[in-house]
Amino acid sequence: MKKNLKLTDAQYKQVYELNLKYNVKLYELSNPEDRKAKMEQAKKYREEKEKELKSILTAEQSATWEKQKEEMHNHKNKRNHDDPSPGEKNTTEKTFKRANEKREMGKAFKKTNRPSVF
Repeated sequence: MKKNLKLTDAQYKQVYELNLKYNVKLYELSNPEDRKAKMEQAKKYREEKEKELKSILTAEQSATWEKQKEEMHNHKNKRNHDDPSPGEKNTTEKTFKRANEKREMGKAFKKTNRPSVF
Protein backbone atom coordinates (compact mmCIF):
# COMPACT_ATOMS: atom_id res chain seq x y z
CA MET A 1 0.00 0.00 0.00
CA LYS A 2 2.83 2.37 0.86
CA LYS A 3 4.49 1.89 -2.53
CA ASN A 4 1.32 1.70 -4.61
CA LEU A 5 -0.18 4.86 -3.14
CA LYS A 6 3.17 6.60 -2.61
CA LEU A 7 2.39 7.36 1.01
CA THR A 8 4.53 9.80 2.92
CA ASP A 9 6.05 8.63 6.19
CA ALA A 10 3.41 10.57 8.12
CA GLN A 11 0.60 9.07 6.04
CA TYR A 12 2.09 5.61 6.44
CA LYS A 13 2.09 5.98 10.22
CA GLN A 14 -1.54 7.20 10.18
CA VAL A 15 -2.67 4.33 7.93
CA TYR A 16 -0.77 1.84 10.09
CA GLU A 17 -2.53 3.11 13.22
CA LEU A 18 -5.88 3.07 11.42
CA ASN A 19 -5.41 -0.53 10.29
CA LEU A 20 -4.35 -1.56 13.77
CA LYS A 21 -7.38 0.14 15.32
CA TYR A 22 -9.87 -1.59 13.03
CA ASN A 23 -8.10 -4.97 13.11
CA VAL A 24 -8.51 -4.95 16.88
CA LYS A 25 -12.20 -4.07 16.53
CA LEU A 26 -12.74 -6.86 14.01
CA TYR A 27 -10.85 -9.33 16.19
CA GLU A 28 -13.15 -8.49 19.08
CA LEU A 29 -16.07 -9.55 16.88
CA SER A 30 -14.60 -13.00 16.34
CA ASN A 31 -16.87 -14.83 18.81
CA PRO A 32 -20.32 -13.23 18.84
CA GLU A 33 -23.37 -15.41 19.18
CA ASP A 34 -25.31 -13.65 16.44
CA ARG A 35 -23.62 -14.07 13.03
CA LYS A 36 -25.85 -11.52 11.33
CA ALA A 37 -25.04 -8.88 13.95
CA LYS A 38 -21.34 -9.63 13.51
CA MET A 39 -21.58 -9.16 9.75
CA GLU A 40 -23.45 -5.88 10.14
CA GLN A 41 -20.95 -4.56 12.69
CA ALA A 42 -18.00 -5.62 10.51
CA LYS A 43 -19.56 -3.78 7.56
CA LYS A 44 -20.01 -0.69 9.72
CA TYR A 45 -16.35 -0.87 10.77
CA ARG A 46 -15.19 -1.18 7.14
CA GLU A 47 -17.24 1.87 6.17
CA GLU A 48 -15.84 3.88 9.08
CA LYS A 49 -12.32 2.82 8.18
CA GLU A 50 -12.80 3.87 4.56
CA LYS A 51 -13.99 7.32 5.63
CA GLU A 52 -11.00 7.78 7.92
CA LEU A 53 -8.64 6.48 5.24
CA LYS A 54 -9.98 8.97 2.69
CA SER A 55 -9.30 11.79 5.14
CA ILE A 56 -5.63 10.70 5.28
CA LEU A 57 -5.10 10.26 1.53
CA THR A 58 -4.78 12.94 -1.12
CA ALA A 59 -7.32 13.04 -3.95
CA GLU A 60 -4.89 11.28 -6.30
CA GLN A 61 -4.05 8.60 -3.73
CA SER A 62 -7.72 8.10 -2.99
CA ALA A 63 -8.49 7.60 -6.69
CA THR A 64 -5.65 5.08 -6.97
CA TRP A 65 -6.94 3.27 -3.87
CA GLU A 66 -10.47 3.07 -5.30
CA LYS A 67 -9.11 1.71 -8.57
CA GLN A 68 -7.07 -0.94 -6.73
CA LYS A 69 -10.09 -1.96 -4.65
CA GLU A 70 -12.17 -2.31 -7.81
CA GLU A 71 -9.49 -4.48 -9.43
CA MET A 72 -9.23 -6.69 -6.34
CA HIS A 73 -13.02 -7.01 -6.21
CA ASN A 74 -13.24 -7.94 -9.90
CA HIS A 75 -10.42 -10.46 -9.58
CA LYS A 76 -12.05 -12.05 -6.53
CA ASN A 77 -15.45 -12.24 -8.24
CA LYS A 78 -13.96 -13.73 -11.38
CA ARG A 79 -12.11 -16.37 -9.37
CA ASN A 80 -15.12 -17.25 -7.20
CA HIS A 81 -17.78 -17.23 -9.88
CA ASP A 82 -16.28 -19.39 -12.60
CA ASP A 83 -19.14 -21.43 -13.98
CA PRO A 84 -18.67 -25.11 -13.23
CA SER A 85 -18.76 -27.53 -16.12
CA PRO A 86 -22.03 -29.39 -16.70
CA GLY A 87 -22.39 -32.07 -14.09
CA GLU A 88 -20.29 -30.25 -11.50
CA LYS A 89 -22.40 -29.08 -8.60
CA ASN A 90 -19.94 -26.93 -6.72
CA THR A 91 -16.38 -25.75 -6.58
CA THR A 92 -15.38 -28.60 -4.26
CA GLU A 93 -16.25 -31.11 -6.96
CA LYS A 94 -14.46 -28.95 -9.52
CA THR A 95 -11.32 -28.81 -7.37
CA PHE A 96 -11.45 -32.57 -6.75
CA LYS A 97 -11.85 -33.23 -10.46
CA ARG A 98 -8.87 -31.01 -11.34
CA ALA A 99 -6.71 -32.72 -8.70
CA ASN A 100 -7.57 -36.14 -10.14
CA GLU A 101 -6.81 -34.94 -13.67
CA LYS A 102 -3.41 -33.63 -12.56
CA ARG A 103 -2.66 -36.86 -10.73
CA GLU A 104 -3.53 -38.92 -13.83
CA MET A 105 -1.41 -36.63 -16.02
CA GLY A 106 1.50 -37.13 -13.63
CA LYS A 107 1.15 -40.90 -13.78
CA ALA A 108 1.06 -40.82 -17.58
CA PHE A 109 4.13 -38.58 -17.67
CA LYS A 110 6.08 -40.91 -15.38
CA LYS A 111 5.19 -43.93 -17.53
CA THR A 112 6.24 -42.29 -20.78
CA ASN A 113 9.44 -40.71 -19.46
CA ARG A 114 10.96 -43.63 -17.59
CA PRO A 115 14.44 -44.43 -18.71
CA SER A 116 14.85 -47.86 -20.16
CA VAL A 117 16.80 -50.08 -17.77
CA PHE A 118 17.33 -52.95 -20.24
